[in-house]
Amino acid sequence: MTSEAGMLGLGCKAQRRRRGGQAAAWGRLRLLAMLGAMVLVVSEPGAFLSPAHAQERVKAEVAGQVANGFARLVFTFQDMVSPQVQVTNGIVVITTDRPIKLSAARVDRLPAELGASYLSAARVDPDGRGIRIGLGRKLTVNSMEAGEKLFIDLLPDGWRGLPPGLPQEVVDDLAKRAREAEHRIRQLGDSAKHQRHVVRLHLAEAPTFSRFAFDVPAGVEVLTHRDDTGYTVLFRGGDVEIEPGDTKGRLPPKVASLDIDYSENGAAVRLALDPEVDVRAFQEDRTFSVDVTPPKAARAAAAAAARKAQGGRPGAPGPHPPERQRGEGDAIPIPAPPATMTPPVVEAPKAEPGRASGDSRQAAAAPPATVSAAPSPAPSTAPEPVLVDVVPPLLPAPSPATTPAPTPAAAPASAPAPAPAPAAASLPAAAQPAPASASPAAEERTGTVVADMVRQGSVLKLSFPFAEPTAAAVFRRGEVLWLIFDSEKPIDVDALTKDKSGTFRDVQSTETGDGIVVRMRLARPWVVGAEGQGFAWTITLGDTILEPTQPIAPNRLLVDGRSVLSLPLEGAHRVHRLTDPDAGDLILAATAPGPTRGISRNQDYVEFSLIATTHGVAVLPVADDIAVDANGNHVAVSRPSGLVLSAPGAAGGGHSMIGAQPVALDPQLWGAERTQPFQQRQAELIETAADAGEAGRQGARLNLARFYLANGFAAEARGVLDTIIGDGVPSDDAVPYLMRSMAWMELGRNAEAMKDLAHPLLATSLDAAALRGIVHVHEGRWREARENFAAAAGVVGTLPIDMQRRMVLAATRAALEMGDFREAARVFAEFETIGVPDELAAEVAVLAGRIAEHDGKTDEALVAYERAERAKEGPAAAEARFRVLAARLGAGKISRDQAINELEGFTVMWRGDRTEAEALGLLGRLYVDANRHRDAFRTLEAATISHPTSDVIRALQQTMTGAFADLFLEQRGEELSALEALGIFYDYSELVPVGRRGDEMIRRLADRLISVDLLEQASELLQHQVDKRLQGAARAQVAAKLAMVQLKNRKPDKALRTLRATSLAELPSDIREQRLLLEARATSETGRHELALELLEGLRGKDVDRLRADILWAGKRYAESAEAIERAYGDRWQSFAPLADHERHDILKAAVGYALGDDRLGLDRFRSRYAAKMADSPDRAAFEAVSTSFGLDATDFKDIARAVSSVDSLDRFLRDYRARYGDDKTPEGGPEAPQPAAPPPRQSQAPAPARG
Repeated sequence: MTSEAGMLGLGCKAQRRRRGGQAAAWGRLRLLAMLGAMVLVVSEPGAFLSPAHAQERVKAEVAGQVANGFARLVFTFQDMVSPQVQVTNGIVVITTDRPIKLSAARVDRLPAELGASYLSAARVDPDGRGIRIGLGRKLTVNSMEAGEKLFIDLLPDGWRGLPPGLPQEVVDDLAKRAREAEHRIRQLGDSAKHQRHVVRLHLAEAPTFSRFAFDVPAGVEVLTHRDDTGYTVLFRGGDVEIEPGDTKGRLPPKVASLDIDYSENGAAVRLALDPEVDVRAFQEDRTFSVDVTPPKAARAAAAAAARKAQGGRPGAPGPHPPERQRGEGDAIPIPAPPATMTPPVVEAPKAEPGRASGDSRQAAAAPPATVSAAPSPAPSTAPEPVLVDVVPPLLPAPSPATTPAPTPAAAPASAPAPAPAPAAASLPAAAQPAPASASPAAEERTGTVVADMVRQGSVLKLSFPFAEPTAAAVFRRGEVLWLIFDSEKPIDVDALTKDKSGTFRDVQSTETGDGIVVRMRLARPWVVGAEGQGFAWTITLGDTILEPTQPIAPNRLLVDGRSVLSLPLEGAHRVHRLTDPDAGDLILAATAPGPTRGISRNQDYVEFSLIATTHGVAVLPVADDIAVDANGNHVAVSRPSGLVLSAPGAAGGGHSMIGAQPVALDPQLWGAERTQPFQQRQAELIETAADAGEAGRQGARLNLARFYLANGFAAEARGVLDTIIGDGVPSDDAVPYLMRSMAWMELGRNAEAMKDLAHPLLATSLDAAALRGIVHVHEGRWREARENFAAAAGVVGTLPIDMQRRMVLAATRAALEMGDFREAARVFAEFETIGVPDELAAEVAVLAGRIAEHDGKTDEALVAYERAERAKEGPAAAEARFRVLAARLGAGKISRDQAINELEGFTVMWRGDRTEAEALGLLGRLYVDANRHRDAFRTLEAATISHPTSDVIRALQQTMTGAFADLFLEQRGEELSALEALGIFYDYSELVPVGRRGDEMIRRLADRLISVDLLEQASELLQHQVDKRLQGAARAQVAAKLAMVQLKNRKPDKALRTLRATSLAELPSDIREQRLLLEARATSETGRHELALELLEGLRGKDVDRLRADILWAGKRYAESAEAIERAYGDRWQSFAPLADHERHDILKAAVGYALGDDRLGLDRFRSRYAAKMADSPDRAAFEAVSTSFGLDATDFKDIARAVSSVDSLDRFLRDYRARYGDDKTPEGGPEAPQPAAPPPRQSQAPAPARG
């Protein structure tokens, strides 16, 4: 088309000078050529050039020769460029309306080939729109256009006669093309009847597949064919043209080639593929897509499609994969294909459930009908290709005779899957339904929970990933491990049954009416652990378990005069009635969500037994009427007539301690010891213990220890109890350990107290549970405290009165810290019954104030706090003072600065407990609000040292981490200078958040350091990111920034090493381009200018031309550098806007370059373009001196050249680079290395201010 359209140029000047006898013939030839060109312009959609196409450079070639007394230059263009030839002052100027691509080196050789008598110089304009040829002497120039060729004859001054004509072969070719154009005019006729359909092809890449998307116009039918060597997409609909764009240049690895073939009926696109590659095809609206998936990813995709198709339990029928799915286009029939193709089977729309008629059932029994086609040829031994129509054709509906019969309607999901139709066997592999398989994360797609198994050393972890919160129970009975889940979703245990390690002898998953039971017969005994993480449950089998189960302490209650066993289990959900198939007995199992809680050991009672559980409760009934109920936060075991709960050592042989209160906490004995004269009673007890024989010695010593404990002498009591335990106590006696734990607790030795309370005989003691709760409050372990208080709730009234008060006080505080203010108020009301002694008045007043403050009664809370503050100095008074301050601040009665001043004094005065931690936390947050960031971080540092395990300080750490990040990521940190920001960063680098936020923060800090020329420090931060934090494209982009900093720091060798160490084969085009620019500049800075220019090959743009100019200038190729500058500025000389300072410098530098390179043609052209723009600028005189003087010895010229060369082009390059790439974000999804985001250690050169 393009070459024929070029015949518009047949009216060449040479033909007008032909002899008169040939004029009429050439006139007719020209007329036919013009008509042919008009036909092509109208008939071909690409005849009119788009603006983008007009800017593309047209390839051109030039040849020269001297013969018959004249010289001839022949320019051959690949496309029409409308050349114009002018001669001015001995210079031939050839201009074109489109830029051309002509080898500058080839043009430079023309003067040598033709001789100095013809040419003195030849140059191509940098913008490609002109060629300038200097004549060696006075010559006559004659030009002739012939199609895509331009002939320029240089005739001597004494030439006589007509100018030389065109070569005969050129004339013959033009005549032939004219005849062909005339013939085509006759054939086209009405162009509207021959509409061309353009199908545009796009290629998109995803991590697991590549997609070829075709934009299909209306009226085009799509057919596909798959064989062993590739995949063919056929477009039928008359004159079809495929526009592949840049697809052929970036085919994915599994596609060997892409070929396009045209025929009278349409076009075919052929993808050459590996036989193992999977292909999926489908249509959405007017887009037909072909997905090419590598083998491994193909299997995963097929499995996912099968699971999605099942939509429920295994074996349920589902729809076809996407290759056969249809939308609304199902109603459009498909025209019959040619006889050489196997006609496709078309599915009818699915019938509504429950409306299948006799006709539809008959259709279901019959084989599917096919589209009628032309008579088939004789049978052949070679199999014919099977074309499967996967897209509804975009054509009008054919006649009923060609409409295929419908296939049977799909069965409802609840019906058994019918046998496959015979035609299904002929479908290609891509169209067959994928086999059903599941992955560990498949529940939402298939409705099945897929169990998985991972072995870590000697530990085996079984995971059950549910899609919603699921309660569970886990216990082992004999060699069988029972897992009960409150889920309606079936559990796939294939991964467990196929285990080859011999861990399981048998694994079964059974659905009950209200849950799933998984029974695993173990090959040997294992220690079993369980953990609920989110919605998933993880079961651990090993020789030891790092996270032991928290024990459930049974509690005896009296309900309507009947004994009931209560087992505290938070979130108790459901009770399952299970039959053990091995023993045949009944098990009642109660489930609950995490955290893990269970019965620590088997416990036998008269009417039932408790089975040791890893999680939940399992009851083995002995009596037939045993009932187990799950009621929110506890599981109750009961009988209609009440349970018989025996004390330890009873004839029933039970081991429960329910109902057995150790003598140590008898309230009557405790009270009596406190009322007797101390000295007299002490002497009496010491004498009794000294005189007691071996049988009564322990009892006498216990009485002495009780006396000391009752009167507050914990250290003396501990000494006595150490003696008792040191001499040895019976294995069934835990009273000394219980009493010693009380002594440790009074002395503030919580760890030693918990060690004694962990005695096996105290595991189910409710008194021990009460003491454990108090110790947990002292340690700040609020959840564990509440669980123990709940277990001991039934024995509060049986404790000594001072122990009751301490327990109520601790239980109230635990509820407050957990945010359960309703429970706190309920427990606190117990003080109305048991009274408040003077020594506890301040602590009780603080708790009353906190409850009132939560209820919005600020004034009442302040009264309570002030009452506690007036008490004697101590922890309660200090806490009251702090809470008065916090309440006044919250009510707006004092300002932030006043609160800061008071808190600073308070934290100096009071140290060492939770009150100090809360005060430091509030002070740190106020510092942040006041933008006193260094004071805030210093406060956090002090608080962390004083209270490393406090939950209050952990919350403060999170607040400070966010504030630290905001300094570098948000606007509030802009008020900090770069030096101050760097000092804070290095002083408190442990606050750098982990992950992408921390990485971004470090890069922002690096930008601020670059802005103040702290390049070494910025390089250090970015180097850490590149070496430790990032991978893939994100690492390559940050490495580019690091290389830019190193280049700015005059270290090009380091910049090159950084770029080469982080190079990747596949990178986004923008990141690849910016890295190439940096690498080229760094290479040039090391003196390798030619290599730097090679790196820029293939890159286009103003910044690229500017960099190329700098490199050429550094290589002393001044004229080429000037051309690059001129090319970079393009048509700037035509703009009315005045030149900026840096633009004037570049224009002046280009003029100096042309002068230094002795390029008279280039300098003349450059002066003609920019003389007017420079005339009104401050550099007018300098430009005039440079562009009109060729004497390199001129003083003015030397000064100007020296000034131009002294400007540092590197700084200009880096400014331009940062202006274009400086705000680019690191690509999302860039994988990170597992190392934390902490920066490298502070170097000695970092100008960090001193801390403090």
